[in-house]
Amino acid sequence: MIESDKEQFATLIGALCSAYGVEISKPRLMAYWIGLSDVPLPDVSSAVETSIRKSPRLPSPAEIRSVATGTDGLPEKAQLAWLELNRMIDAVGGYGSPRCEDPVLVATIKSLGGWQALCETKQTEFDAFVRPKFLATYQSLFRVEGIRPERLVGIHEQHNQRLKSEFGTNLSLKNVGNLVSEVICRKLQKESKSLPWPAIDNGK
Repeated sequence: MIESDKEQFATLIGALCSAYGVEISKPRLMAYWIGLSDVPLPDVSSAVETSIRKSPRLPSPAEIRSVATGTDGLPEKAQLAWLELNRMIDAVGGYGSPRCEDPVLVATIKSLGGWQALCETKQTEFDAFVRPKFLATYQSLFRVEGIRPERLVGIHEQHNQRLKSEFGTNLSLKNVGNLVSEVICRKLQKESKSLPWPAIDNGK
């Protein structure tokens, strides 16, 4: 919010306090302004309306803020993200590249070692150690602004990317056999150079 929003903000907080039978005062108004001044006025207005409809008591500035910024119910969102991670692992596994439209979930997976590493984690460790770290990391990253959408890459796609990097982008079913043959030949040539060849007997 900006300085010119203060009058409308004061009206909103006055209505909020009035809805709960609480007298508005300058210190109380200042407390709400300090807690919400960096939140856009339309978001504050929407949060105040939601709170009046749903909250049985006067919400604090922090509670209004959580509603305004979308972090209200964040633990539940983290639990849903955990369930989505488990679903993706069961459906795709480490060899596949899952589609995930939640950038926070992708960022959380990468911060915990990456998609393939999580897929390879033993179930006992996954539930006992990964889960609490996941829930805490997701909630922390959820509050970070500007997280860009990224993709999760499985083993198959990673392998294909390496082939394209080494042999070029023109990969198709027609030349896969040639690529495999070339890889084998390169490997044999490399190994042959390291072999101690015996002396050739010319029959003398």
